Amino acid sequence: MNNPFRSSSRTRPCPCCGDTKHRCKQVEIELKLPDWKMMTETMVLCHRQRGDLPEYAYWGDSYNARWGKYIDRSTAEILDSAWDRRLTGELSAINCELPKPKKRSTSYAHLLSPQLRHQEISKLLSQLQLAPRHYTSLAERNLDRATIAHYHFKTVEYRQKLSSSISESLAGVAPGGNSLANNYSGILIPIRNEAQLFSGWQTRLDYDLNCKYLWPTGDKFTVHHYGTGELPLNYVLPIKKVESQVIALVEGVGFKAIHVANRYGQITVGASGAMFASSPRQFARLLKSAAVITASNRCLLYPDAGAVRNYLVMIQYHKLARLVKSWGFELRVAWWGQFTKGQPDIDEYSGRFELITWQQFCQFARRLVVEKTAYNNWLNSSY
Repeated sequence: MNNPFRSSSRTRPCPCCGDTKHRCKQVEIELKLPDWKMMTETMVLCHRQRGDLPEYAYWGDSYNARWGKYIDRSTAEILDSAWDRRLTGELSAINCELPKPKKRSTSYAHLLSPQLRHQEISKLLSQLQLAPRHYTSLAERNLDRATIAHYHFKTVEYRQKLSSSISESLAGVAPGGNSLANNYSGILIPIRNEAQLFSGWQTRLDYDLNCKYLWPTGDKFTVHHYGTGELPLNYVLPIKKVESQVIALVEGVGFKAIHVANRYGQITVGASGAMFASSPRQFARLLKSAAVITASNRCLLYPDAGAVRNYLVMIQYHKLARLVKSWGFELRVAWWGQFTKGQPDIDEYSGRFELITWQQFCQFARRLVVEKTAYNNWLNSSY
């Protein structure tokens, strides 16, 4: 069987870093444009470079983080332009335009750029360890040692001390940069974007303080995205490889997203509180990236147990469905009979499930949602 990868050599040096010692590779890949026509492109897997280059666009890391992925910059610009037209072309016709960033009393221009944020979070993670109690907790969630290491789970103790300072402009860092500003302990769960750069984190608390997960916060610096003020969504790639053409959508940016990505081999996008629609520009970008990789426009929502009884959650799902469909994506719902909170969420469930339509899922909610009046009033005012 022919090896599809061509290693760098003295006669064929890596076009990104010039390597000639067989550490970089090139491979032909097929890409689909928004009209679903195929195009073939050479992808460079460079072991040394990360970030955009003059002639090549950076497409994130390989699944094992060993190589940076690059394609010709002109091809990347063609793809970006085509998908931007696809995602924004006809939204106004169905009254679902991609929202512009709201004018806020707080400006987000002082926050770290995505590249600097990744750099500082990487410095933070390199200084933290995983306590035995938290390793046991993760193992009880069926996360093995390789998965725990790959997704960089760490322990944070109360007012976590740091061995070397990091930027105090990073959310959650105390003034001076020598410690974190957390008043709690727990498991730090890093969040990544479509380029697999760290964009933030949440902490799974050791003790519930009226909530289970907290974003890092500070007096002046928050986890919101530079410029837009959107909260990070988590873009989770499976450790081994993407095996499914389905793009998974889950509530939460942590364990559920990681579980789905690796159990089903799906690119998974997670949103805290299912608030995908609160980060619309980021959500559109992540779906565009996933669509290119999977060559598919199919999304699958994994709703939490009891969601069909909670009108606030259902409102977020409606907003999600409206955006997804307006951008030309199909939406199905994974259903294993999770009518009540007493039933398992997808990260606790190992059985089979049905793929039902969005309309079927809504019918469950119309029958079962507890606050029917509030739910129906919202539906009538929004459709």
